[in-house]
Amino acid sequence: MKTTKPQDWNKEVKKEAKKIIDENLKELNKPTDTSKNNDSPSLRNQLPGRKVPKR
Repeated sequence: MKTTKPQDWNKEVKKEAKKIIDENLKELNKPTDTSKNNDSPSLRNQLPGRKVPKR
């Protein structure tokens, strides 16, 4: 990690953040099979006590 002057630091951070965001977007846009795609626990089983009462 190279040292940067404080005024350059913000630019460096923005550049790095953009790079990471771009990588993540590429990762998300890749076609994946659905078995890997449903890893989010909130999608698999909802939190208890969040159910809407039936009328």
